Order: sequence, then C-alpha cells, then structure tokens
Amino acid sequence: MLNADMLKNGDTTLYSWIAARGDDGTQLTGDFVTSAVSDTKGTVNPGVTITWNSQGSDIFNQVAKRLYSRSANSMQRCLGIFLDKTMLSNPQVMMDNFKNEPMMLSGSFTMKQSNFLANLLSSGCLPVHLKVPPILITLTPSSSQQ
Repeated sequence: MLNADMLKNGDTTLYSWIAARGDDGTQLTGDFVTSAVSDTKGTVNPGVTITWNSQGSDIFNQVAKRLYSRSANSMQRCLGIFLDKTMLSNPQVMMDNFKNEPMMLSGSFTMKQSNFLANLLSSGCLPVHLKVPPILITLTPSSSQQ
C-alpha cells in the first residue's frame, strides 16, 4: 500500500481495487466463508485456511482463474481482503483452481496477524457498520504553547 514515505521516494504508483465477482456478477464476500482457521499446515509461517460454501467455492475459483492468468508477482494477481474499506491483506493467487478444497492464505504473517484475519473472515459480513465514538480535543491558547 502506498504511504507518505513511498511518495517522498518518488513512487507514484496507485492501485484501484474493484470488487471480486463471479462470472454471473455475484460479488465474493465473507457471506460465503464457512470457516477460516489460523494454522501452519504445509508452511513454515502461520497462514489462514479458508473454506467456502458451494457457491463461494465456485465464485472464488472463477475469480482465481482470471487472476492467475496475469503476470506472476504483480498486483494484478492479488485478491484484496477488505473490512470497512480498509485492506487487511492482499494475497497473490497461486493456482487457477482450488477444486473445492480449502484455500490457504500464506505469506509473512505472524501468529497474531493470522489469528486476527481468521477471526474476521469467520465473522462473515456484518449487516451494520460499527464505528468508534469520535474523540473531541479542545485546544486553548495556553495548551498549544506546551
């Protein structure tokens, strides 16, 4: 993700994410996740194993097929995982078909990150937006001089 330090160094590459959709236009969402578990199955680093319901598996494989056909190690091969418009992860798709098997997100996760992502994905889609109350800070002339 682009940050201020990258801009200072001259990086002006911007990416615009679009919703991942199946061939019929159905959007891939957390509603299709039946389980998400943090584990280290088959990898050295922690990861998240995601199991989709039947419809989710079909949609995910359609999306994976399109993403896998793009250049390896490019952002166009990544699937962004978002919560409330904030990107949580952007794993690269490494296979074109998962044959209705669980999908493994792997990379450089810590166990804490892996557990956090698994818990969020297991929650599915929330029907309401959750927000924290705003914090009000009042500055007075005397407090701004400290």
